[in-house]
Amino acid sequence: MRKNLLLFASAFIFYGVSALAGGYPVRAVSVICPYNPGGATDRIGRYFADALQKEIGIPFNVVNRTGGNGVTGHNALATARPDGYTLGLISMDIATLKFMGLTELTPDDFDLITQCMLSVPGFMVRKDSKYHTFQQIVDDIRSRPGQITLIGTTISGPYDLMRLAVMKKLGLKADDVKFIPTTGAAAAVVELLGGHADFAVLALGEAVPQLQSGEFRCLVHSGTERVPTFPDIPSLREQGIDVVLSASVGVGAPKGTPKEILTFLRERIDAIRASDDYGKFLSANGFNVGIYSGDDYKNSLLKVAVDCKEAMEYAGYIKK
Repeated sequence: MRKNLLLFASAFIFYGVSALAGGYPVRAVSVICPYNPGGATDRIGRYFADALQKEIGIPFNVVNRTGGNGVTGHNALATARPDGYTLGLISMDIATLKFMGLTELTPDDFDLITQCMLSVPGFMVRKDSKYHTFQQIVDDIRSRPGQITLIGTTISGPYDLMRLAVMKKLGLKADDVKFIPTTGAAAAVVELLGGHADFAVLALGEAVPQLQSGEFRCLVHSGTERVPTFPDIPSLREQGIDVVLSASVGVGAPKGTPKEILTFLRERIDAIRASDDYGKFLSANGFNVGIYSGDDYKNSLLKVAVDCKEAMEYAGYIKK
């Protein structure tokens, strides 16, 4: 009898958090990614899905729900049953899409768990490009407004907003560059490789193979300082352009998900985020670790909305 009680107590301690969450999880969990396979959001999602599956012993399956500048996937998450069996990757786009009239969703419409990654965008060209400095691109834009093409990801996404902030700082008009959006970073990489634009705005971590092989050259990035993985790439600040912007990816759940489930997930995701293995993954991919969790994460996205609104007004994206 005493032996059985000790075994019961040990089991309760080991499974205590799950027991508080009603045995969660007992079946596979879907993780919605609003963008195409291969991009930064997708890769972060798959890393955490694999790590959670190893940690908990239950499948965490990434499902790509693309379209509408990320609206389709974010909406699928917001409208899912709040039972912990549907999670999603939250991009910085959710802080700005409402301004464009594309959705009513804001960061307040989700239970945000943890910010997993920060990525620094930069301006890139193919290896055979005539551009060797960012100033050369700027000079060409001034001499041929509206004729230079720039490939990127979603309209009003973090990389589009970075280029708008830069153009505004330089006294250029928003349409002095022809911006070509794509469905995600993987598609933008393919388009630039194919020579379908003069340059691209992408996160360094989304073009690691191309940067390391020399297929792409990154002329400048919008980080606060040089990125250890690519120490030869200067920042915009070094070029005298005071623009600093990093995109973020995190994990969220439908609003109303039980607090004990959110706590269960946050504790495990935060532990994975702090692991040496994840640090090596980020370093190899040119990413930086996220710093916020819970309400702090939500508040950081709400601040992004305020900071980016000026750039969106400049571009004419704000819907009256």
